[in-house]
Amino acid sequence: MYEAPRLAGTTMIPPAVPTFAPPPHHQAQRQVEVDPVAIWQTFIATVLRRRWLFVGVFGAVLLTVALTTFLSPRKYTTDVKMIAGNPAAVAQNPQQAQTGLPVLNALLLANAAQSAETYAELIGETPVVQHVIDDLNLKTDVRSLQGAVRVKPVTNTNIISLQVTWSDPVMSEKIANDFATVFVSREAELVASSATGALEVIQKQLPDARRRLDVAENNLSKFQTSHNIADLGAQTTALVGLASNTDAKINSIQLEKQQADAQIGSLSSQLGGMSATSGGGSSVAQNPVLPQLRGQLAALQVQLGSARQQYTDSHPQVISLKQQISDLNREIARQPATIVATTSTIANPVYQQVSQQLAAARAMSAGDSTQLLQLTKQRAAINPQLAKLPAESAQMLGLQREKKLAEDTYNALQQKFNDATIARTTGISDVTVTQYADSKLATKTPHVTTNLMIGAIVGLLLALGIVFLVDWFDGRLRDERDVETEFGLPVLASIPLMPSGDGAKAVPANVRNAAMESYFQLVLAMRYSSDRPLRSVTITSPLKGDGKSTVAMNIAGALGEIAVSSIEREARVLVIDADMRRPSLHKKFDVPNEFGLTDILVGRASLSQAVQRTDRPGVDVLTSGTHSPNPIKLLQSSRFDALLREARERYATVIVDAPALVPVFDAAILANKTDGTVMILSANQTDRRSTRRAIARLETVGVNELIGTVMNRSTANIDDYSDYFATGSAALRELPGTA
Repeated sequence: MYEAPRLAGTTMIPPAVPTFAPPPHHQAQRQVEVDPVAIWQTFIATVLRRRWLFVGVFGAVLLTVALTTFLSPRKYTTDVKMIAGNPAAVAQNPQQAQTGLPVLNALLLANAAQSAETYAELIGETPVVQHVIDDLNLKTDVRSLQGAVRVKPVTNTNIISLQVTWSDPVMSEKIANDFATVFVSREAELVASSATGALEVIQKQLPDARRRLDVAENNLSKFQTSHNIADLGAQTTALVGLASNTDAKINSIQLEKQQADAQIGSLSSQLGGMSATSGGGSSVAQNPVLPQLRGQLAALQVQLGSARQQYTDSHPQVISLKQQISDLNREIARQPATIVATTSTIANPVYQQVSQQLAAARAMSAGDSTQLLQLTKQRAAINPQLAKLPAESAQMLGLQREKKLAEDTYNALQQKFNDATIARTTGISDVTVTQYADSKLATKTPHVTTNLMIGAIVGLLLALGIVFLVDWFDGRLRDERDVETEFGLPVLASIPLMPSGDGAKAVPANVRNAAMESYFQLVLAMRYSSDRPLRSVTITSPLKGDGKSTVAMNIAGALGEIAVSSIEREARVLVIDADMRRPSLHKKFDVPNEFGLTDILVGRASLSQAVQRTDRPGVDVLTSGTHSPNPIKLLQSSRFDALLREARERYATVIVDAPALVPVFDAAILANKTDGTVMILSANQTDRRSTRRAIARLETVGVNELIGTVMNRSTANIDDYSDYFATGSAALRELPGTA
């Protein structure tokens, strides 16, 4: 018999439940650590759970590949390689074959080295295929043979690979080699015939091209002679330089003339206020230094005016002139206006000096005027020559372009004429066989081993993909790992799946023992989950049919078994059937349901009158009682609170079997009134969406005493339990199924 640990006080399980607020879905996922071993175990578990789907898909793919491989006729493929064209030919680039004559362009492109794709297309033409059929007396038609031949140019080369697939390797070799021989001969004929046609056309074009070249050369020569042009570029540069130099000289002389005219005006004003002679003796005379200084001042002012026309005030020359003018003004201020002269009459030297300066200035102005007149005439003569330059340049360039085009056309025609003459004379094909086909090197299809390996890999991947795709769309919870990973909720215990009804009597002993142990594990998990007494527990589930009533009954049985096996034989357990909409505990305990919870809540009976003894040691049951049209109103009443207080005083533990959480609100109210809540989840039946809604409903009413979950109907392997469990106890010997 199972020996339970000694309990303290009168409580069966020091009850226990930590304050547990189920985290939101996304927060729970972040709290779960990523364990590679757990991921691998989940992977294996998923495949094993859907092993028949995996085996079916894998077997179907492998069987299909095997049947296709073994039933397909054997084919043999041989390969012959050829190199086509001349990759060094200039005409291989169509951009180099463009001239001003459309006919010549067509001829150049027609004779250009063809690409490998062009030759690959030519091999499959009807004349070549028919020639091979006639050579080998093949019993087939052109279309069928074309389907057996595959021509593939090798990338970035001029090599062509011709593969022939046939039922006989020797015949495949013959067909491939004959294709190569026929195509080489046909290309030689095409080259010769193409050269003959090109010669005929080029011979007609050469005289016209020669005449156009002569005309273009004569026109260019006449234009150069008539316009005296030896080198148009050099002459244009010289003429533009001459015009620029003339303009520079005109500007310089104009500036000199302006300075001379200004000096003439200043000197003339000075002479107007002077006398040609001066008296001698002690007569008083004008200071001769002042006129000189004033003359210099006037000259500097003229230079300053000219400089300001050319430069800004910040220019060094302007600044220097301003400084000189300032110095002269200070010097004039220091000089006396008159001096004592002799009584004799002499020539005024200042007058003479100013007169000389005036004469020099007038001579300079006259000379500048003459030079300006000559330079203006020269500049006027240059303008017509400059105006003619654009027209002459354009005409000259046009004549040169016509000559170049005619020369290129004639040279290209002459070169093609020589090439065509050589090609017609030699008649050499531009296709060469580099490797003939060999039947010993033929590849056989289909490849049995390769196909089976590929089929196995594809089948494995497809089967895994379908298994995990189906598993992903299937939102049902399967085991403890799903609950912990998805919701972050602790799983207190896993109850194994057991048959119900008549099949329950045929349950093997190890399965029955595993179920007994799971309930003891659940009770102990509840006991040691907290240091706070757990006197009342609500048992609920997200949806109906998850087996909550059966689990509640067996939890009470396990608690009663522990109490009976210990010294606390008077500590009993009360099971309350609070599912007044779909009651079931009276059937499971096989007791009448005349009086029960409803009758107590409406005042028709007391707890002592409604409670009934069961065949389970230490377990009493309070059935649902008379049907009530409004159960939720009764559960919210003060009488229910009083009932719970009385039950806690009389019983060590009170187990409340509540309705499912999602369909109705009753369970949320009950969970809010008891010390803790246990949620029953059915493996492979309860889905994630319903579980989330159930948790949200508990959070709505402020329930945070969610002890944990129980994974009911678990399909875990229980063979390892057989040698470690007791053979059964009186209370759990006839343990009912969990359906």
